[in-house]
Amino acid sequence: MKPSCTRVALATLCTIFATGCSSDAPMVIEDEPGSIQVSVATTGVDLDADGYTIDVGGSTMALAVDGSVTFSGLDAGSYTATLSGLAANCTVDGDDAKPVTVVSAQTASVAFSVACERIPGPNTLVAANELGDIFLVDEDTGVATFLYDTQMSDGAGGTVDLGVVSSMSYIPTTDKWWLGMGGNSPCDGCIMTFDPSTLVATMLYQRPDGNGISGLAVHPDTDRIFSFPSDEFGDLYELNALTGEFTTVATTGYVGYSGNGTTFSSSGNLYVVGDSELYLVDIVTGAETLIGAVALTGFPTLQYGSPDVLALATRSTDGAVFGLLRDGNRRNSAGTYIFLLNLDTAEAVLVGETTDLLEGLAFIPNSMISP
Repeated sequence: MKPSCTRVALATLCTIFATGCSSDAPMVIEDEPGSIQVSVATTGVDLDADGYTIDVGGSTMALAVDGSVTFSGLDAGSYTATLSGLAANCTVDGDDAKPVTVVSAQTASVAFSVACERIPGPNTLVAANELGDIFLVDEDTGVATFLYDTQMSDGAGGTVDLGVVSSMSYIPTTDKWWLGMGGNSPCDGCIMTFDPSTLVATMLYQRPDGNGISGLAVHPDTDRIFSFPSDEFGDLYELNALTGEFTTVATTGYVGYSGNGTTFSSSGNLYVVGDSELYLVDIVTGAETLIGAVALTGFPTLQYGSPDVLALATRSTDGAVFGLLRDGNRRNSAGTYIFLLNLDTAEAVLVGETTDLLEGLAFIPNSMISP
């Protein structure tokens, strides 16, 4: 309702105009309109490129994933600001509708926070042999099919075989395929980036101690990269996504970790296999929790009786964890096997036997694999 003239205003107006003004016919003075500024801040990955929609009092405006808009010319009163149009992988922190009060001639503010999770895409399971050649691995049978003959510079204008690729991973923030080099490689302890269009790997970083990069585990939400070195000292390292350099995060106190079986679950927990036992490792403190000894189900009798878990890889679409196990060592091996690992019980269920001696199991986006 519009306000009436005050007595002072009436008296003044009556003095000026002398007619047509009385307390029975009050003059109405309009309030100045107010406004509402709505802002949103979005965190996470795979952000909604189309942005959002914000509704205030029946009026709508488009709102960028990190931006603000202002609704002007609003009468004083109570309103509701409603945020909509979020992608399925994004959620609002709190309510998506917030009450707001407009005061005459003032601007009220409403802020929303949105978090987006990675959208699982189609991936392909791959592994590498002792020359660094890359194979496709059938997730239903374990059968390996040759894919790439990889090379690296020999420093003299030519190329040579990569040698042992002990770990692989795709790092989303860098949009690159990473290779961790192991022993018997021309670049022991190197982090390499691999270009499938040229089949050439380029060195990003080399550990000064030359210890092999047995495992590369990428956090599913933050893309932070963790690794245990192959020296079995039990130190947990974080890698710089731009340079590949290592920073010590924590010492677990368990010297059996060599990083061969290292992966994050889809919920963001880090797991590692040491001495054929599965552990959960805290990435802040390094504290470890024993899940149990890796129990083989469906495997044939192993010739050497010394199973070695070489790698773990988590499928982003459903959180299934695949593993690669070798019977024996690199020089004396009776074969390698693909299995599914239950992170709650440490049970390893056989998928199938591979035809090559493989290492460095990883899921790589289909978009990173050239036809």
